[in-house]
Amino acid sequence: FIGALTIATVTVLIPIFSKLISENKENEIIQQWNRAIQKTTVLLLPIFVFALIFAYQIIGLLFSNKYEIAPLIFQIYTIKYFLTVVTFGSVMGAIGLQKEWLNNFLIVTVVNIVANYFAIKHYGILGAVTVTAAVQYFGSYLMIAKISKRLNCSFSDYFPYRHYLKVLIVSLFYTLVFYTTFRYFNLDFIWVVPIAIGYYLVVVYTFDKKFEYIKRGIV
Repeated sequence: FIGALTIATVTVLIPIFSKLISENKENEIIQQWNRAIQKTTVLLLPIFVFALIFAYQIIGLLFSNKYEIAPLIFQIYTIKYFLTVVTFGSVMGAIGLQKEWLNNFLIVTVVNIVANYFAIKHYGILGAVTVTAAVQYFGSYLMIAKISKRLNCSFSDYFPYRHYLKVLIVSLFYTLVFYTTFRYFNLDFIWVVPIAIGYYLVVVYTFDKKFEYIKRGIV
């Protein structure tokens, strides 16, 4: 679902942004991207929050909890996805920053390899996952700087941080409610599936009463 939504977002935005950048309509790009991020935030962020809190139960359901460190690794790995609501790389390509994106990719790859070498050597797989997540955010920072310079704006102009925080807080609240219920009744791992579905529908409904984001698309 996450991959499909990301691809759908990219497929819709690339031709629109390419046309707008050729017409020097940077402000319109910023506005449309802001709206698209608001919608993808509603659809994706609740999933990441739920996975973060229910990591132990999800791992237990899928793989069993034979390895105690697995849920923690899953949580750290999940954190790296919290900015995937912003499709940096594809937008860079659409607004003429293909070379900058490639340079960023090479820098992040080298940094990731070097950092992982030392992380694995001293902290094992936990260090590797942590470093990989940190390097991903470092790469996002580099892309933000390039995009903001090209569009002559700040990150907050196209990233709806107030909306993001609102969805984050609401998602966290509902997740904790469901998690507390799960623990109180000492439910089996299999209950994670219906709980996840119910939780997701409740959160999306909170921001999208008619589920139009799902039915009509993200733009």
